[in-house]
Amino acid sequence: MKKNRILFLLVLVSSLTFSLSINALHITNLKSGSLCKSTQNSRFQVCEEKQVIEIAGESTCVAANEREPCTWYGYSFDYTADSGDSELSCQYQYSRPIAGVNTRRFLPVSIDKKISYQLSGTSGHYVFPQYRLFQAVQGAVDNSLVENISCFHEGNLVFKVRFKTVEPVALIKFVNHY
Repeated sequence: MKKNRILFLLVLVSSLTFSLSINALHITNLKSGSLCKSTQNSRFQVCEEKQVIEIAGESTCVAANEREPCTWYGYSFDYTADSGDSELSCQYQYSRPIAGVNTRRFLPVSIDKKISYQLSGTSGHYVFPQYRLFQAVQGAVDNSLVENISCFHEGNLVFKVRFKTVEPVALIKFVNHY
């Protein structure tokens, strides 16, 4: 009886191990930094790997139905999966509260957000583009934002990315009137 229990537990443990590894997701060639459009296919690619992104407004983005100056940045990677489509769930943590925006509307202010997306098939290349609107910060306030991104597949950490975006500080011209 005791041998049967041990044999049953061994079979159970080995089947759990097999079922966990069958859905494995492998990430390679992880890059993060500023994005630009490829001259070959007009798709985004990481054109300069870096963690510090200066928000210069060199691009135009649609934000809340308006065209606004912005800077694109993000991350890309190659992936292989042991079975079909895979879901990647990413947790964003910000160093201070920030208002999000998409093409249709502004989003509530928060210090974190979750995004999930599907990776199609058993292999491919994925680029996650994101942007910050160009806004000059007045005076001596904190003009930087640290963004820590942790991405998970089936509850297991797959990769982490960190950005520090820096907005320009507006020079305020003081005029003395006598």
